[in-house]
Formats: sequence, structure tokens, C-alpha cells
Amino acid sequence: MSKQIQYPATHITESAGCVLFHLSAQKICLLNAKKRNGDVELLIPKGRRNLNESRRDAAIRETTEETSYKCSLYPVKMGSRLTLAEDDEDFRDSVRLHENCTESFYMQLRNIGRKIEERAKIIWWFIAQVDEADYEKKQLEGWNGEVKENVKIEWLSFEDAVEELTYETDSAVILAAINLVKKQQTG
Repeated sequence: MSKQIQYPATHITESAGCVLFHLSAQKICLLNAKKRNGDVELLIPKGRRNLNESRRDAAIRETTEETSYKCSLYPVKMGSRLTLAEDDEDFRDSVRLHENCTESFYMQLRNIGRKIEERAKIIWWFIAQVDEADYEKKQLEGWNGEVKENVKIEWLSFEDAVEELTYETDSAVILAAINLVKKQQTG
């Protein structure tokens, strides 16, 4: 029997974000955030989902707000246990490959508090591509990447993004996104 943990809505924080790719440059956008103690964290853009907002809309909105770059979800071929609308209700729970999928490709569950039952943070991760025209415009304007005090944008190569992230769990998210994007690009 599997262990179940239940959380009332008052004990759940839900966030969404994107691994933001600049595909033609083979780079990923990260947030370079300076903490109060002077340390720097490299993070994937994300933020809290608003009431009555879809996860995908929250991911795009938060990524755009956090990076100042317009972006859109990038469709990939990926496995998922989600069902199709035309599936009958007895359809077997199994992983199926879906073409041109823009669903969340990764979910993190973080426990907040001393006990596992206290609070939970759920983060839904999506894959996005930067709007090329917006990217070029910012480059031509000489934008320095500062989005707010103590936060700047860094575009890193795929390999550097995986290596430089502050949190190991975020590296796993980016590595999974890179693998899906590479498979999509090679067919």
C-alpha cells in the first residue's frame, strides 16, 4: 500500500516556470540572483501561480516577468500518463508518447517546514523558447540583463547551465529539458 500525504489548500504553494531556450544559440536563460549575504544563486525562472490561472499560463507569465523576455511554450515529443480527450474511461494507465506536447515535462515537490506533513511546494516545469525578435531587440538596445535589483539574466550553454545551477534538483530539470529539446531537433 502506498503512503499518502494530504494537504489542505492552505498548506500548498504552487509555482510554475520554464526552462527558457534560445534555440539558435543553443543557450538557456538563468537568473543570477544576489542574496543579502552577497552569495549568488543561479536559478530557473519560476513563480507562484495566480488563483484561476492555468499552470501553462502561469509558467509563461512568470518566465516573462522574471526574465523580461517574451517566450512561448516549445512543443516536444514526450512521454506522459495524461489521457487524451477521446480515450474511454477504462483506458489503461500507461506512459504514451505524445507529439508536439506543451504540457509540463517535470514536477518538483518540495517539503516546507520541519515535518513532511506541514506544507508543500509544487513546481510545474515547462519548456519554452525565447521570442527571437524580442531577444534581438534587447541585444541591439544594449540591454545589460538586469531585471530588478540584484537579479540579472545569464544565457549559458546547455552544458554550463547544468553545471552552474545552484541546486542539484534544478540541474536534473534542465538536463531533462535539454534531452527533450535535442530529441525534438534531431527528429
